[in-house]
Amino acid sequence: GTLPSMFRAVLFDVDDTLCDDTGHMRAAIDGVADQLSGTHRGLDAAALAGHYERISTHYWTYEIALTDPEPLGTVRARLWAKALQAMGVDEDPRLLDEIVRWYGHLRA
Repeated sequence: GTLPSMFRAVLFDVDDTLCDDTGHMRAAIDGVADQLSGTHRGLDAAALAGHYERISTHYWTYEIALTDPEPLGTVRARLWAKALQAMGVDEDPRLLDEIVRWYGHLRA
């Protein structure tokens, strides 16, 4: 017989469960940090990337279970804000919106 004309799909959690996305994540972090170091005089891109990766890893490993569900962009903005604060850069909502867009584009 013929199969029904419908799509069937199986979804997997690909957050490093089946496919290691670490390289794409690090490339996106480095890309954003490089961009910010070009627009903020004296900002060390490698140090900023290190702060973001540490803060992000801690959040996704330990803190996410303690928070209410939030949009991914909101989480990323907060994590980048913490990384920038660690570097002595004041939080700017417009800059954070731009960072979230850059980061999302680089992760795609």
